[in-house]
Amino acid sequence: MQARFCVVPAAGGVGTALPLDSPRASARAVRRFNAAATTPAVAKRLMLAAALRMGAGRLLPASFEVAGPDTDSLARLLDTVFGEPVTFSVAIGTARVNRKRVLEVFGERGDTLGFVKLGGSSVSDADVAAEAAALPHLTTSALPGLSVPQVLWSGSWRGAQLLVITAVPQSPRQRRVDRRDPPLPEIAELTDAFAEGPFALTTSGWWERTESRLAALADESRRVRALACLEVLGARADEPVPFAAWHGDWTPWNMARHLGGLSLWDWERFSTGVPAGLDVWHYLLNARLAGALEPETALAVLRDGESFWRALGERVAHDPEVGIGMYLAEILARYLPLAEGAGGDVILSRTDALLTAWEAWASAQR
Repeated sequence: MQARFCVVPAAGGVGTALPLDSPRASARAVRRFNAAATTPAVAKRLMLAAALRMGAGRLLPASFEVAGPDTDSLARLLDTVFGEPVTFSVAIGTARVNRKRVLEVFGERGDTLGFVKLGGSSVSDADVAAEAAALPHLTTSALPGLSVPQVLWSGSWRGAQLLVITAVPQSPRQRRVDRRDPPLPEIAELTDAFAEGPFALTTSGWWERTESRLAALADESRRVRALACLEVLGARADEPVPFAAWHGDWTPWNMARHLGGLSLWDWERFSTGVPAGLDVWHYLLNARLAGALEPETALAVLRDGESFWRALGERVAHDPEVGIGMYLAEILARYLPLAEGAGGDVILSRTDALLTAWEAWASAQR
């Protein structure tokens, strides 16, 4: 079987390979919106979608043809999953430790049927499998304000982890405030759905897992520095801490407003049994400092979020400084092992900046 694609580039080296033989699907593929999109960016996407629907994809210089087998192909598998012949677009992203293939799947009339995530490396396979395991828990929980993808199919395909999920609603109309401030009602809703505790921080399962991951670091200098900061956190957290779940990568580009509420996707970092409210800090840090990080600036942004943390009330630890320390412990227990693995140089600079910020935080607690 054969398929023809054209490539629509975007800022930052990110683009999309669009199905040339389905102008309606090509148009639909660029009509994807998230809360990070500015008004000019939304307008450009809408104009591009209109041009693609009129067949403008054939005029793009970057086009190619893909030939594959008639059996055991991904397209044939997706035909079976969706019950009709499909086409798809392929997102082309920047280099990341956990970069995976993401496809938007379209039916015969060009309507979006769902999305596909395909691993291929040890890290991306683990992420795809983790999201496949997380989504069923979310779709059966009380989250009326959140639209979450549902699993249609998951398993292994040609040695890689494959996940097929439903699409979630999106709108071109997004809120400017979401580009800077965390969506507290929805974060509170997720927290309430998985609330537990409070528990003593240093005797919790989370503490044991975090300490174990940091103690296993191969780099002696980073290991010693991280464990020293964790020790300070343990001494600082002298009150029981509420626990819950967190999305793990809640950012403006992983969510979108729509008429019925908020859509939230990319759940591969979801976990339960973590200190409540960590999504507040992650959202702030990424929304306000999406590029390169400086340790002093990162810590200042986190401390600037004290009002958002306090707005969650008894759902979270009373002291925002403890909240910041817990977030830095959690995120560095993720980043530091990844930075030591294959392709870890991609996140090493950001990781070292956050480790230095954690040391500055720890120094201020003594």
